[in-house]
Amino acid sequence: MKKMVIFGAGSGLGMSLAKKFGTNNYEIVLLARSSESLKQYCAELTAMNIKASYYVADAVNEKSVAEAFTKLCEEHGHIDLFIYNVGFLKPNRLPDLTQEELLTTFQMDVTSSLLATQIITSKNDPEKNTAMLYTGGGLALFPEKSMATLSIGKAGLRSLVHLLAQEFEDSNTFISTVTICGGIQPNTHFDPDVIAAVYWKTVQEGKQVEVVYK
Repeated sequence: MKKMVIFGAGSGLGMSLAKKFGTNNYEIVLLARSSESLKQYCAELTAMNIKASYYVADAVNEKSVAEAFTKLCEEHGHIDLFIYNVGFLKPNRLPDLTQEELLTTFQMDVTSSLLATQIITSKNDPEKNTAMLYTGGGLALFPEKSMATLSIGKAGLRSLVHLLAQEFEDSNTFISTVTICGGIQPNTHFDPDVIAAVYWKTVQEGKQVEVVYK
């Protein structure tokens, strides 16, 4: 059974991804800040006969991320699929933004994704295939002043992914970002279950560094 790690497990896209891959022979490992929510998500997956476990990690805390990913790699061994699904989604504007707020949100959107990637790739078996996907956003392509830090963060994440793809182009590690150009909402074109199917196709094909969903 393959092993999948989702950092940024939530009731929307995170759980849709867990269910999509979990019903296709993946063991699921969830990470987020709230242990209570993670327990509920794992219980829901277990009820669907999906093997699931969790680790608590806060994307704004470097030590928390490092400890959680080091531990999960030691306990689970090779990670076949990693999805970074963290983002600061609250609106804000540059005139009101403090240095601390920008640094904190950039850590969530970009820095912690790199740290998690570094830990997994350093501990994974280089002879085995690995896929690493990152949830991008249309704000990386078309920044919006009312979503200042998310625009900056998603642009940074997009650049990070393209650079990682260059670093790993001659390896067994596939790097990609799914750039979602709209707000995720059930029963719409941006339904999380529909988007989860895009991730599934991206992993199965293993070709595109960036998939733009709009």
